[in-house]
Amino acid sequence: MLDDPIDTSDNWLSRIDLASIPDLDDKLRECEYFFALASAERDRQHFRWLVGAFFNAAYSYFETSALTAYFRFTDHETGEPVADSQSIDVLRKYVHVFRN
Repeated sequence: MLDDPIDTSDNWLSRIDLASIPDLDDKLRECEYFFALASAERDRQHFRWLVGAFFNAAYSYFETSALTAYFRFTDHETGEPVADSQSIDVLRKYVHVFRN
């Protein structure tokens, strides 16, 4: 257990390494990779695993897209993130996007 008290301040964003968020093109290539492997797979069990990997990659793509939509832009005066409402509206068709 940590000795430090839980930080309840509004500085939570400074603790997130936004540079570690995967590039969306990389996530899309990951989806294409698993889809291509699954398309060519003849073994039923291996096919199931590859389809599962494809769906996980696709979910991760949408999740990363939603995260990027929330933090893509910043307010020039405050430096705070400004959500890309147009992208979020599109993503809401596919994933539940909310900000707490």
